[in-house]
Amino acid sequence: MGLTNSYQEHSAAPLADTAYQILSFFADDSWKAARRLTVEFGARVEHVGHWYDRQGVGMAVFMPERVLPDFNAGKYAPGFYWHAIDPGIPLSGMPNRLANVSPRFGMAYDLFGTGGTVIRGGWGAYRFSTQVNDVANSLVTSQHVLSYALPGQKSILLSQIGDLKAATCTAQCASGSHEGRDPTDYGVPLTYSYHLTIDQKLPWNTQLDVAYVGNTASELYDNGQTIEGSNFTALADQNKAPVGSLFKADPVTGVYSPNPENVGIDPRTGSATGNKLADYHPYGYAYGTNAVYMDQSTAYGNYNGLQVAWLKTSGRLNFNLNGTWSKALATSLQADPFNIHGNYGPTSIDRPLVFNASYTYQTGRLHTFSPVINGVLGNWVISGISTWQKGGYIPAALGNGVPNFGLGISYTGLPTNANALGITSNLGAPTYFGTDANIPIRPVLTCDPTSNLGHYQRVRGACFAAPAIGTQGGHAYPYMSAGAYFDNDLAVYKTFPIHGEQNVQFRVSAFNWLNHPLPEFSSLTPLTVNYTADYASKAITNITDNSKFGIMDTKTQAPFQRILELNVKYNF
Repeated sequence: MGLTNSYQEHSAAPLADTAYQILSFFADDSWKAARRLTVEFGARVEHVGHWYDRQGVGMAVFMPERVLPDFNAGKYAPGFYWHAIDPGIPLSGMPNRLANVSPRFGMAYDLFGTGGTVIRGGWGAYRFSTQVNDVANSLVTSQHVLSYALPGQKSILLSQIGDLKAATCTAQCASGSHEGRDPTDYGVPLTYSYHLTIDQKLPWNTQLDVAYVGNTASELYDNGQTIEGSNFTALADQNKAPVGSLFKADPVTGVYSPNPENVGIDPRTGSATGNKLADYHPYGYAYGTNAVYMDQSTAYGNYNGLQVAWLKTSGRLNFNLNGTWSKALATSLQADPFNIHGNYGPTSIDRPLVFNASYTYQTGRLHTFSPVINGVLGNWVISGISTWQKGGYIPAALGNGVPNFGLGISYTGLPTNANALGITSNLGAPTYFGTDANIPIRPVLTCDPTSNLGHYQRVRGACFAAPAIGTQGGHAYPYMSAGAYFDNDLAVYKTFPIHGEQNVQFRVSAFNWLNHPLPEFSSLTPLTVNYTADYASKAITNITDNSKFGIMDTKTQAPFQRILELNVKYNF
């Protein structure tokens, strides 16, 4: 009794009390420049501050030039500084600009002076603050919370907890992972939004709208969730081993290891090399292979679309039929941790083609021989919504946006004494790229994977091949779309007057009233490619089951089947 094999404690449990400040002034005016032309100009002068710590500690920043002297001095988190220990650093870590000017422009032009054809357009700059989740870890670093955990395979009595002591260190102390901001980064997320619309009146009291709309966003966090979803943290890691470094001699020992998957053992002799992965990392002497994050405002994205709508808003029948042809691109693919531009491509929310239809129809009064029939069957309203969306870009939806179809590759034909030589079946980024950084190995294409597809098949696996060892694939992929989304909702209702302002409404609603199940992937298994490589010859063999690859293997079920809802509402 009283024996435990797991124990952890922290030196403090501080609160995260953060805020940001915005102060804005704006001016806007509209001019009737000509009888048919109206122009609007405006500008917003605003201070959009970065998130800061309200308790006076401050957000941490990373200063690379201070890592070595800090390490030699035994400082906690070498290279990271904050306001409490360096008053020259603002509480936000990142410097703030006094003000930014965000101009806006709009116009409307009546082409023929009759109101039948109107051209509208606009452009504007908009700034905003990022979400607090993106910056929270910078405060964790500066709050200097130390943790202790009982070493693995150890057990103690509860009565011995008070005797536990962490190892002390006064110089050249090893450190875990830390996160901070760039002390030179003034970036505030910025969006430029624009549109050009032509409104044309048509017969039957209808109107046709044709619009080109778009926006570009920049100065977004490279280690944030604004567009990355699950953070691609490797982008911000300053302690990555450079590409190709594992193909060279250890910078510390000067010894070359032929096996980048295990630099500590020479695969030719089985003898220890004395090499360590940490030796290849820029700050490995202080942080080992742990990440050293410096968050920067370098991510970006854009949206551009052609939107067409046909509308009717008067009479018994009203409708809005609209379609969009668009593309949403951003640096959201988790493909290249060294160059953010290598992550640019369609986002997981990209839907190239969308069609929507909403409609209402009022039956009106009936004029039959029976007032009862007229009252019961007349003045019903039928309304509905139908939506169809083309499927999104499959590589953007693969495992947090890693566009490599889960490519797995391992060695076969290992030497009989592989264990003694430090050789395993592992085959990854160290062998392909000479780094242990998070670079996915992406397959190459041998044909168009979107052609000659079978029933419910979205991608053809026979078109994928593993890249030759030492090379990278994944370039010039065609648009591989997932299954389309389709839905129809319908409602029928009528309001019966009772007395004065009192009435009762009867409504029947049917969601997915066609009860149309959508084919989909049950998991990522049908989109995963696997290969083996012969250890001696490096010849690669495809072991993927191409007969099942890319085939949507299930359909939507409960709770997405047809749902009927009966509603009675009494108003008084």
